[in-house]
Amino acid sequence: MTGGALGLAVRLSPKQERSIAESNARLNIWQGAIRSGKTIASLLRWLAFVANAPRGGSLIIVGKTADTISRNVFDPLMDPAITGPLAARISYTRGAPTATILGRKVEIISCADARAETRLRGMTCAGVYVDESTLLERPFWDVALPPRRQPRPGPRVRQGIEEGVHRPLV
Repeated sequence: MTGGALGLAVRLSPKQERSIAESNARLNIWQGAIRSGKTIASLLRWLAFVANAPRGGSLIIVGKTADTISRNVFDPLMDPAITGPLAARISYTRGAPTATILGRKVEIISCADARAETRLRGMTCAGVYVDESTLLERPFWDVALPPRRQPRPGPRVRQGIEEGVHRPLV
């Protein structure tokens, strides 16, 4: 799979291609050095997920602040130099509570402090993209990734993180 094969304007490295192809778990975490391509790879995988996401649950993008979500997630997604013609199918206004990605409504949740987890309570999630997961407080993870009572398909969580491994269930 190459960026060109997907109709994208960006050329993917072999590691990016592999990370996208192998990210089919309930929780997928991209880790590595700063500027290594994690964000672009994770966002392209998120687009593929949104395109085929199950109905009946919310799609959510989470980040530390609305500004970081706009800068780290939507600036690249809406850049035709990266996502090619798909950029025209992504709509977001900085600070808005929702966006539209490939015709699907996406909730935007900023988690600046431990109380932010209350915004997730009671939601049925079809999928979640988390930007900079290491910056989010433990109470968020307790709500976002509750213990599974029985095997069933759960929401997909995609994370683009800068450095280190965040293990929210430790």
